Amino acid sequence: MKRNTWYQIHTNGGTTTFARYTRQETAQEKGDVEILVEVGVFEKLSVDTTTPQGGAEIFGREEFYDEGAAMARLAEAVELAR
Repeated sequence: MKRNTWYQIHTNGGTTTFARYTRQETAQEKGDVEILVEVGVFEKLSVDTTTPQGGAEIFGREEFYDEGAAMARLAEAVELAR
């Protein structure tokens, strides 16, 4: 699976859910110092097509200390969608 690519994991005809993983930096405290750490992020996006205005919203986000774990979470979501 490719990083930062949205994959469809659910639809009911009016709303569709997509998921992706990406790599991002996040701030963490180490004692009195704040450092930036790269984390793997799994996100879900809901797209609503039931109204003319539509809408899209990221509604789920999980951070992992390993990009591979975020990729595995995406693979799990895609597999559960089948």
